[in-house]
Amino acid sequence: MLKQKQAAYVEPKTQEEIDKLAASEFSVVAYISADDKEAIDAFVSIAKALRNEYEFGLVTDASLAGSAKRPTATIHRKFDEPQVHFDFPEFNKDTLVDFIIDNAFPLLGTIGPDNYQKYVERGYPLAWFFVNMEADQAVMTTAAEIAKEYKSSISFVKLDGVRWADHAKTFGLSGETPGIVIEDRDNHKNYVFSGVPTFETLKAYFKSFHDGALAPTVKSEEPPASNDGPVKIVVGKTFDSIVMDTTKDVLVEFYAPWCGHCKSLTPKYEKLGQAFKAEPSIVIAKVDATENDTPADIKGFPTLIFYPANDKDSPVQYDGERSEAAMEKWIRAHATTLSATGAAAEHVEKLHDDL
Repeated sequence: MLKQKQAAYVEPKTQEEIDKLAASEFSVVAYISADDKEAIDAFVSIAKALRNEYEFGLVTDASLAGSAKRPTATIHRKFDEPQVHFDFPEFNKDTLVDFIIDNAFPLLGTIGPDNYQKYVERGYPLAWFFVNMEADQAVMTTAAEIAKEYKSSISFVKLDGVRWADHAKTFGLSGETPGIVIEDRDNHKNYVFSGVPTFETLKAYFKSFHDGALAPTVKSEEPPASNDGPVKIVVGKTFDSIVMDTTKDVLVEFYAPWCGHCKSLTPKYEKLGQAFKAEPSIVIAKVDATENDTPADIKGFPTLIFYPANDKDSPVQYDGERSEAAMEKWIRAHATTLSATGAAAEHVEKLHDDL
């Protein structure tokens, strides 16, 4: 609220005032000719949009701009290189935002509860380095060096791998340090680094990810020896073969073993599976979402998601009543693969109900 009450930017008139602004945690000082309205408008709009996060200064006095012949800017910060100069050929909103976002985060920043959301909102995949802060200095130095090449596409972050060993395991790491994994949040995929982390091996690892040539690491239980029950068991390794089968309509329950609501749903869900046992094109399935990676963005348990045949890119979450009858009715209304026999049986059943 205080930020919103203040001006979005200041206009330093002396070098001393510029130095004072530069002493803040993170500031952007633009040097623009007073008659360049287009560049000034671009800067002002960005300053207003980002005023809550950073400090902004606009210098229009030619005597303070040095030898600059066109609009330019300098970021002053208290990490990595203290000053970063704008070197884009065009000075506009897009290039200015790119300049700020690319340089607003350390090359290898310490991540924690206070800044985690900022990293998420940045929108880049997260390269997690779970390290021993004393023993893994060489790995951290190497990571920061490689991060220079990817500061516009990947956020490099570090945290105490001894303290957060259990968190490391959620990504498929062993919990030992150093542990390195790239988390692609947008696509719900993780890419675990294996081997000895040297400059050469890490450089190859990140290049492979950047080029789209790196295979994701799938956390998965082993598939069950028998999977002939009314409710199919899905694990990370079999998600594509079972759920993404384009010849079948599939309802998946994403559950957690400790979830009370999941346990209450189990007998009803088993009956639902029995109801469609004669329909080979309808699959009722479940997956332990705490032990298996899937593409689904699960916020709570249990979550029921329907994957239509021939339209797997458009799954539909079921939010209706969790009774066998309600779920069966909903599936029959949304299924695209019901056989004529199944449709006829449903019609006969409806006639009996009406009578």
